[in-house]
Amino acid sequence: MSARDAGQARDEGRDPAEALWAMEASGNKRSVLFETFVLLSHDAAATAAHAVNQRTWELLRAAREPGNGTAQLGIPLVEALDGLREAARSDLATGRATRAR
Repeated sequence: MSARDAGQARDEGRDPAEALWAMEASGNKRSVLFETFVLLSHDAAATAAHAVNQRTWELLRAAREPGNGTAQLGIPLVEALDGLREAARSDLATGRATRAR
């Protein structure tokens, strides 16, 4: 992840500019995908996506701070992603017709 790369660069005394640039480019793509997902999903999946989006913005905000290394990037994103996966799987199963044999 680019945020981690930026933190690691700071930890090692290197310039994090390249990692921050990659982070911004990924963020733009993620924003478009997020909006598309929210438009096409049911409420539970959209709510879970919003939680992931919020945690991601917190992580990116922390990564942009000039003094922050990897120790300051402990944003609980994995738990939010797990919730999104579960909600998305349920959402994908919603409305599927079962075939009678």
